[in-house]
Amino acid sequence: MVDRYLSSLLGVGFDESLQVTNRLTTFWDEEAVVCSQNCERHPRNYHCWVYRWWCFSKIRSSLIIKDPRLVGYAYDENLPISNLDKKELKSVHEWIKCHPADYAAMHYFHILAKLVCTKDRLCDMALAELARTKVSINTLYANYESIWNHRRWCITTLAEADKMQPIENELKILNKLRKQSDGNSVVTALVDRQAKWLSRNLRSTAESSK
Repeated sequence: MVDRYLSSLLGVGFDESLQVTNRLTTFWDEEAVVCSQNCERHPRNYHCWVYRWWCFSKIRSSLIIKDPRLVGYAYDENLPISNLDKKELKSVHEWIKCHPADYAAMHYFHILAKLVCTKDRLCDMALAELARTKVSINTLYANYESIWNHRRWCITTLAEADKMQPIENELKILNKLRKQSDGNSVVTALVDRQAKWLSRNLRSTAESSK
């Protein structure tokens, strides 16, 4: 249905139109702006982020088809698709920094980062995000479940790369927050939930290493 709608807007078959680089770039820039505007009007708009992902993945796939060097894609500064990836990753990262309650945007960011980043770069990003959101949960946003879910993604990403120190650090942060919660039931509940998740994560990691 969406394919047919976009085909009518572009005046040609969607897959065919994506072979024209200039048209493709213009289409993506316009749709990205529309998605951002709609997400400002309707916060945490899951459907809009799903649509944005559909557009981005279609365009990215088309670029890979157009350029044989991109088959088995690995991050390379000199390849045209790298510019598209970097621009989108930066754009969404800025969005989640300004919209800490937007869980839909964070989910999009997680999928995007896993797609476009190498393993080392993904770990560096996860570490940076843990440091950034540590400030958030120690100031204004400890009661935002979206922030805690984002931290889980960061910790899971690092655990998959056998980097376990962040889990130990998270336990220390949780203990500190629990003492500072001043009876805030929402924060206490989120902290306890994070602690239980960490406990399960540690147990499963220990079992898998046996």
